[in-house]
Amino acid sequence: MPSEQPWSSIPPMRPVDPGPAPSAWRPVGTSVLVVGILLATVGIVAGLAPLATFDQICRFAPCDPLVPIPGFRAAADGGVIVETGPTTAAQLTGVTVYGRLPPGSAYDDVPPVVWQIERDGTATPGWDGSVELGHVPPGFAETVAAPSGWELEAASVGLENGCYEGWDVLARGPLRTDRVLLDGGTQEETLAAFRAADDGFTPCDADARLLARRPDVRGFAVGAVGAGLVVLGAVLRRRL
Repeated sequence: MPSEQPWSSIPPMRPVDPGPAPSAWRPVGTSVLVVGILLATVGIVAGLAPLATFDQICRFAPCDPLVPIPGFRAAADGGVIVETGPTTAAQLTGVTVYGRLPPGSAYDDVPPVVWQIERDGTATPGWDGSVELGHVPPGFAETVAAPSGWELEAASVGLENGCYEGWDVLARGPLRTDRVLLDGGTQEETLAAFRAADDGFTPCDADARLLARRPDVRGFAVGAVGAGLVVLGAVLRRRL
């Protein structure tokens, strides 16, 4: 006989167990964790900041020293002016004009010197770094006198700071008084732009100054606090 209650055979529904309620500590732990990560990152960066310079990076990666490239422009009397830039001028210890290598020379052979000047120890305040070839500027002495007809033999010009040398092929023109030729005359800049872009040499005492630098312990202290908060935040997030 059919039951008057056809649904009576359906098993009763059991309440679904939602599991343990989310811990009130979980959002607190998340916030502490985020703050800890930020503090740890800032602390490490601040601690290493005194070492994070171009020169310091080059102690761990292959880098060339910073050297200036001379520029060339016309002098009022028709000569050639070598432009070094104001930063380079303060570091400059010598200017050398090299001649051409004889035929058959090896690539790494040193070309002959046709004219050279070096610092004589005299202060030159306000000097802009312009050197007219064949003319000795204040604060320098001629160490290699130019022979007759040296202008035709001149091939390149080197700038030195006592440790490094930057050089370029002597531009043959046409030269202007207000424009500077670079890279053997293939590039041209205004005189103002050339001087503004001058970064000078890597200093000779760069290694000694780098060794004198130390990490900032205050930054590492902040980083340690941040690391502690990271651990605390992780613990709070797991606490039920």
